[in-house]
Amino acid sequence: MKDLRGLRTDYGLSLRQLAEGIESSVQHLSSLERGMESLGDNLADRLAQFYGVTASEIRLRYQRSRSRWLLHESRIARDRIKAIERNPR
Repeated sequence: MKDLRGLRTDYGLSLRQLAEGIESSVQHLSSLERGMESLGDNLADRLAQFYGVTASEIRLRYQRSRSRWLLHESRIARDRIKAIERNPR
């Protein structure tokens, strides 16, 4: 199963088109697709209705996006720690 961005691109939609379709902002949806924003129940329901899927599927796809972002952030933190350890003050 693809993440939220994959679902949108499978439908051939831009972020702007989706934002207009569900009455949200491009910035919020972009952050949501990257896993940087929380997915509330209201938005999950609106996305589900827009795509014709269940809110549970939207949440699963969001979790894929969120997991990828958390992994990215943990790698950044690990690299910062290593840099500090190599160059203590």
